[in-house]
Amino acid sequence: MSFTSLQFLLFFLALVICYFAVPAKYRWIALLAGSIYFYVQAGAIFLPFLAGTALITWGAALLISGKNENRPWTRTTKISATQPGSDTSLWFAE
Repeated sequence: MSFTSLQFLLFFLALVICYFAVPAKYRWIALLAGSIYFYVQAGAIFLPFLAGTALITWGAALLISGKNENRPWTRTTKISATQPGSDTSLWFAE
């Protein structure tokens, strides 16, 4: 499916309608289904790429969101670089 085709335009319009038709909590499912459909149209060989990308992005989002605060690599310590109370500060992992 080419981005400049009528088929893509219809697909995109249908996806936008579905996205706004479902409750906000479940909109990610509409986007995931649209992504899977788009990649299947390009060829089923791209499905492992899509699955790997989705899992890596999900894992990175969990780390960024701070839900793993009990893990040592997510804790940081503020250390003054010059004198106490100065504006120059550095952040280091514990």
